[in-house]
Amino acid sequence: MRALALVLTGACLVTACAPKPPKGVDEAELTGAIGMAIGDPTTCVVLTEAPSGKVLWLYQSVAECYRALPACVAPGTRTPIEVAKAAARRGEALKTSCADVSWASGPTPRKGVYYTATMQGKLAMPGMEIARRMDGVFKDTGF
Repeated sequence: MRALALVLTGACLVTACAPKPPKGVDEAELTGAIGMAIGDPTTCVVLTEAPSGKVLWLYQSVAECYRALPACVAPGTRTPIEVAKAAARRGEALKTSCADVSWASGPTPRKGVYYTATMQGKLAMPGMEIARRMDGVFKDTGF
């Protein structure tokens, strides 16, 4: 019984520390809307705070969001987390694709919140299409 209590306490602590979407945005609705719009095992969406670049929330596994992918707009690779932080710090928007990787980032309707979405693989949508669909996600989920 004591072991179960320790496990449950640990799980609650991990959940409390996990990044959350902005106040007033239902996490289950946001997750579902992203899943319907651009969901794929290789999709990562990161919400960041501008101008600090602080990560507010992640869609998908941490492994997808920290995986190095072709940068497309510059030589080398970048992770979705790196792109998200840079977009929030610089206030930039990105809509590009290359080598089976697509990137989209920019401001959300919520002041001070930026997003970055990436897909990798043969089924990856173009960056412009990802951005268009993310606009719908934000409209439908309280941003």
